Amino acid sequence: MFHDICKENDLKIIIHPPNNDFLRAFYKSEFIFEPKEYLKRNKDIVKSTDMLIAFPFTQFEVIRSGTWQTIRYARKLKKKILIIYPNGEESSEN
Repeated sequence: MFHDICKENDLKIIIHPPNNDFLRAFYKSEFIFEPKEYLKRNKDIVKSTDMLIAFPFTQFEVIRSGTWQTIRYARKLKKKILIIYPNGEESSEN
């Protein structure tokens, strides 16, 4: 959905695909990086942005979650973060 919203609003979309096709969406963009292992890809996403917008599947932080690991890495790099929780609540950091 977020990809479609960005596309409808003419926002630049940069895709960092995982090397595991099982959960991959296969959306198109003029900017698509080579697939990487999830944790490496997630770090690349954080490094390449000024602000991380995250949509975790859980209301609370989970240790074995790629989304939460990405949020923790963004915190470590002092990036701006917007978290949109499953119940629709939002929180922002930095």
